[in-house]
Amino acid sequence: IGFADQSYDELDYARRIAQKFDTEHEEFVLSPQALELTEKLIHHLDEPLGDFSIFPTFLVSQMARKHVKAILSGDGGDELFAGYEHYQAQKLSRSPAFSPLHKILPPLVRKFPPSPKKKGLWNKLQRYCQGLEHSSDLRHFRWMMFLSQKNKESLYSGDLVSELGGINPLNQLEPFDGFFNRMDSFDKTTGELFLDLNTYLVDDILVKVDRMSMAASLETRVPLIDHKVAEFMFSLPGELKLKGLTTKWIFKKTMERLLPRENIYRRKEGFSIPIKHWLREDLKDLMLDSLSEDRIKHSGFFNYGTIKDMIDRHLQGKDNFSHQLWALMVFEIWKQQYL
Repeated sequence: IGFADQSYDELDYARRIAQKFDTEHEEFVLSPQALELTEKLIHHLDEPLGDFSIFPTFLVSQMARKHVKAILSGDGGDELFAGYEHYQAQKLSRSPAFSPLHKILPPLVRKFPPSPKKKGLWNKLQRYCQGLEHSSDLRHFRWMMFLSQKNKESLYSGDLVSELGGINPLNQLEPFDGFFNRMDSFDKTTGELFLDLNTYLVDDILVKVDRMSMAASLETRVPLIDHKVAEFMFSLPGELKLKGLTTKWIFKKTMERLLPRENIYRRKEGFSIPIKHWLREDLKDLMLDSLSEDRIKHSGFFNYGTIKDMIDRHLQGKDNFSHQLWALMVFEIWKQQYL
């Protein structure tokens, strides 16, 4: 799956692998026309899951289903081998050598709008600074979220908070309570991997891949999270997974004799789409309709003023609220379909 926007496109790397192993290679350039699938894919999710990589996941599954009935997926590699950039961020934030920048960066970064690129420098620095607002033990959790405590307090209506009974949606850490003590049995990096494996992987990644592949009548197998592989990786120290700031170090060293070096050591991407641009263009009408004042006030879950401010700032390019707005859109569309 490729994109016209070069900051999202990875087709060159895929072509190199196909050429090296002499495999049949098919390409599909994903365009905004794929957004016509929005309501169909949300229906197949069965639940409001705000991960916009459902589009490329479904389309690549559809392509594969023309030839096979089951495929192998690489999901779990980031959580077992430390592939995500927030592991690097956490390590930097713990470094005494980096601490002087913690006071300088936040006010400097706030002066600049988000980059139009998929992963511009300022986008990364803004996310990094959001984590710095918390203690070192809580930064990992903040880097895994797109709604801060302040965002939630502004967004959630009083009725929503009261109707949830004993669940406090404003508590950032409540979903992770059962993992804190178990994380302490590992070194810092491996503890973070353990948390992500048991939360983000199982509650987002595997759900998304299973629902979208089965929507194309394709079965997916995930060999990297075989229990023997997982048990072995968690027996190794974190330094073998995140060596210095090199992510997936042991995995990359193992693959050096098999894969092109430029593929192994390239920047981490992610199976994403240019949603921040599409919300300002092709998805704008659907966003404004699904998050209209009438719909939001009728449901009573959220404060419309907060959503309106997010929409305005996103459309003006002052902020990137793509994750938050897409999650709200999915919830509203799902609610219309199922409730």
